[in-house]
Amino acid sequence: MSLVLELSPVQEEQITRSAEREGLPVTEYAIRRLSQPESYKPTRTEFDAVFAPIHAATRDSGETEAEIEAFTETLVKEYRAERRQRRTKS
Repeated sequence: MSLVLELSPVQEEQITRSAEREGLPVTEYAIRRLSQPESYKPTRTEFDAVFAPIHAATRDSGETEAEIEAFTETLVKEYRAERRQRRTKS
């Protein structure tokens, strides 16, 4: 059976890069992903690639891990307070 997929240039590039990282031809990579989508788990390389800009920004900020954690916790608390406020107004 043959199947033709219309992909955007971005999607094609993403699949090609992922296949290269896995060391597979694009066709084989696509077949594996399509035949076992529920068992797919991103590799460490994919995870690192997605979060690389965030890691670089936090590393370059000069802040300590504790400072970043405190900032993140503050943002989460503020968001939750806003969400609670919206719920009580409804």
